[in-house]
Amino acid sequence: MPIVHLICGLPGSEKTTLARQLEQQGKGVRLSPDVGGISIRCRFRIAPDV
Repeated sequence: MPIVHLICGLPGSEKTTLARQLEQQGKGVRLSPDVGGISIRCRFRIAPDV
């Protein structure tokens, strides 16, 4: 069964670097907003300690 991993993070947190490494190792296909007009938005919410 195929698995989708969505890598989300703050700017400069090495998301693209990790995605490129996985792609080069043959462990995935990298989808990027720069390729194919993909639009992905990530929202961050900091939850208070419970």
